[in-house]
Amino acid sequence: MSQRTTKYVAVFGDVHGHLRLMFQLCRLWQKEHKIHLDGVLQCGDIGFFPDISRVDSATRQYAKRDPEELSCL
Repeated sequence: MSQRTTKYVAVFGDVHGHLRLMFQLCRLWQKEHKIHLDGVLQCGDIGFFPDISRVDSATRQYAKRDPEELSCL
């Protein structure tokens, strides 16, 4: 049995809370290409605010139009 040596990693940047979208895109890519992703690298702004009082004003404005901005809240 041969072992696969190639690793596939999806790379995303600045998802700003859109984690469900990021993972859905990974699932769709895997389905389309019939290749399993070995990992996901998210670099840049993830949008993680465990305390609502610490949300910056720009994110608060965007979240009014798109609540997904606060998906990690």
